[in-house]
Amino acid sequence: MLVFGAIHVSVMFDGGWVKNVVAKQEQELTEGVVTELLPNAMFRILVKDTEQEVIGFLSGKMRKFRIKVLVGDTVLMVVDPYGGKARITRRQT
Repeated sequence: MLVFGAIHVSVMFDGGWVKNVVAKQEQELTEGVVTELLPNAMFRILVKDTEQEVIGFLSGKMRKFRIKVLVGDTVLMVVDPYGGKARITRRQT
């Protein structure tokens, strides 16, 4: 079974059962500044380290608790290694 973004680990329990458990990998947070608001809770973000623009979307908890993100806000995000998308995980003022 192939799972992206996770590592499969076998765990031994007391009764001798072996179970496959998915361990989460550490996700690298990058910092950026929101430059443009897009439809459907998406944003154009300028990454501070590389001066590159990516499309960002809000994480589930930010949607759940209705945290607002505006143009000019500094955000922490997890950038997808395969494409130009990022998940916004924290808003800093």
